[in-house]
Amino acid sequence: MSKSTVFISGEGIGIGKGMAEAFAEARYRVIVTDVLVDEGTRVVSALTGSGADAEFHEMNVTDTDQVNTVIAGVEESYGPITTLVCNAGIAKNNSTKRDDRRSVESHNRFRPKRHDAFSLYSAA
Repeated sequence: MSKSTVFISGEGIGIGKGMAEAFAEARYRVIVTDVLVDEGTRVVSALTGSGADAEFHEMNVTDTDQVNTVIAGVEESYGPITTLVCNAGIAKNNSTKRDDRRSVESHNRFRPKRHDAFSLYSAA
């Protein structure tokens, strides 16, 4: 049986980082994706330093083309993604600026419109 691959968006900090660590401990191949390049790279360095199978891909979940490209590359390298966790999100607490509110809504509510890999819940 091949190794299971988990694809988690927003793994650079917080809950996403904790999920990456938990999946690595459970011996999954962990695909770390985030717009926070330094943070995502540090997560992968820590995971691989402890013997886990992990790699980082810069990815903004509001950019459908970028999401499709990253997922296609991962699937080409490892086969179907077996577990998907949509964790990415941003917060601009205490901001009343219209552009800040739109940015948060765009990122947190309006994800990529379509990609076959985002219907992974039906994958075996």
